[in-house]
Amino acid sequence: MFNYAACYGISNHTLQAVIHFKDKLDEVKLARAVRLSIDAEPVLGCFFVERENSPFWQLLFDPEKISWCRLEETKDREDSVMKFLLEPLNTDRDPQILALLLRYCQEDTLCIKLNHACCDGRSAREYLKLLAGLYTKLCRDPSFEPEPNVQGKRDQSAVLEARGITELKSSSIPEEAGPTWAFP
Repeated sequence: MFNYAACYGISNHTLQAVIHFKDKLDEVKLARAVRLSIDAEPVLGCFFVERENSPFWQLLFDPEKISWCRLEETKDREDSVMKFLLEPLNTDRDPQILALLLRYCQEDTLCIKLNHACCDGRSAREYLKLLAGLYTKLCRDPSFEPEPNVQGKRDQSAVLEARGITELKSSSIPEEAGPTWAFP
C-alpha cells in the first residue's frame, strides 16, 4: 500500500538533503562512496517487491551498471536543486537512494534523496555521516571497502526497549476510548 500511494503521487515518502560546499568535490570518489554505501547498508541497494503473502527486498541485479551519483554543471543552482527535489524516486525497480552533484562555478552542491520505506529521519542523518566517512576514507585509500551491515535491527524493538516495554500486549490498555469532544 505504501509503495502504491507513493508511486501514484498520492504522497511523497522521500527524505532529501541538500548540502552546499564552497569548493569542488571529487566526483569520481563521491560516486564510488555512494556505490560503497549500498555495500555498507545493503537495503539501499534493493528494490521492494510486493507479493500478496510475502513482500520482500530484492537486491539490484547489476549494481555496477548504475550511475550512483550524477554530475550536472549548472548556471542556476536553485533551479537545478528544485528539479532534483521534484524528481521521483522509482522504488519499484531502482535503488532506495538517488544522488546528484551540482557544479556551479567553483562550488558544489550535493543532493541526496532516500526512500522513507528503508530509513527514517535519524537514519538519513546517519547515512550522510556514512557517506562523508566513505568519501574521506576513499580520499586517503582509494581501495577502501566497507564492511556490510547485515546485523542491524530494522524493527521497532529499539523504540519499545527505550520505553521499557518488554511485552507488547501487556502494554496496551484495553478500555474503550471515549469521545474527545461531543456535540451539545
